[in-house]
Amino acid sequence: GWTVERFGALDRDIFGSSIRSSGFRASQKPERIGKKYQWIAYYEILGYISDRYQYRVMYEDVGPNNEYRGTWQLSVRDIDPSAIDTGEPQDRGQTEDSGHWWSHEVEITPFDAVSHDKWLNCDSDVPGREQLLRFTDPKDGSTWIKLQGSDTWRTPTTPGFDQSEVDRREVWLMACGYLIDAAGVEEFLSWSGEVEFSASWLPEPPRFHSLFFGEFGWSFASNAQLAEYLVSHYPAPWKGVKCPVGLRPVAIEYHSEVSDHDCSVIKGYRYYRPVEDLVEAMNLRWAGHGADFVDSNGVLVAFDPSAYDDCSSALLVREESLKEFLGETGSALVWAISGEKSVVVPRESGIPWTRFLGLSGACVYGPGQLKGRLTTHPDMADRDE
Repeated sequence: GWTVERFGALDRDIFGSSIRSSGFRASQKPERIGKKYQWIAYYEILGYISDRYQYRVMYEDVGPNNEYRGTWQLSVRDIDPSAIDTGEPQDRGQTEDSGHWWSHEVEITPFDAVSHDKWLNCDSDVPGREQLLRFTDPKDGSTWIKLQGSDTWRTPTTPGFDQSEVDRREVWLMACGYLIDAAGVEEFLSWSGEVEFSASWLPEPPRFHSLFFGEFGWSFASNAQLAEYLVSHYPAPWKGVKCPVGLRPVAIEYHSEVSDHDCSVIKGYRYYRPVEDLVEAMNLRWAGHGADFVDSNGVLVAFDPSAYDDCSSALLVREESLKEFLGETGSALVWAISGEKSVVVPRESGIPWTRFLGLSGACVYGPGQLKGRLTTHPDMADRDE
């Protein structure tokens, strides 16, 4: 239906001067009506090709990965119709009502109380398991457990100065949750005392950006890609020490990236969502906004708070539902915890003096209690950033 008489003037004038000067290649721009028909032709051509030719992954020989199963393999599914978040915090629903109850305040020992060296070599102000993993919603008194996420606590910046211009102390902790067989809890704890979780050598939450957020667990694309992540994995030995139990991540990491084709996404973002084991066993469904998951009664059971506030991504689950799930499935929830304490002192050369103290530990969930250990490993030498 495109003709010069109908759409020529519109297509010529649709671009502003700033976009025109960039050669019409900028992202986040309106597109010509004529471009719509170019896209239609492009996808029709892909359809003809997929019907008539053998699919092969670039640089790979013929094998199981060279079976064409869907358009997600070509990265041509441009717009996720289920991702209703633009990436801007002010557009995330309940920002003004969030309350930040999912993050505990922890005061870092001030500079005048102890020297940098002494502060690094003590763990008195390192947040404990309860501060890192358990939270209470003041609205209804419900308790929530963080399955996956990280927290950072630092000394406040002196008014009038940039953070990079003054001394700073920081504590960072990452908690990565796993499901294991309940019979292997003691073996897991014993093993965790022989290793350090400072490196990313453990199974991490699978990351996806080619799947739509709303199709996890039911679509053909989801089933094709998730199968390998629904089993337990044994991490590679750490300095010869083997993990005695299989670890299954409890979270999936979803990425939405800014592209030239989806102008509804202003800024990239990521959400954690529960793995399909939890979704099915708890009878959960995506609520259709943010990363909220509700049960059959519409009660919120799991969510990522970063959908409502400009904070770090995390996955929280209602403790009452979690206990029921673990009891019915004979599973145990454990965490590998890694992090560090750091001191950064600016210098005239512009290269700051930096010291680190590694933190490593493990934790096991129990009804009403969190059991585990956290150790330090001061083996990180002075280094310049």
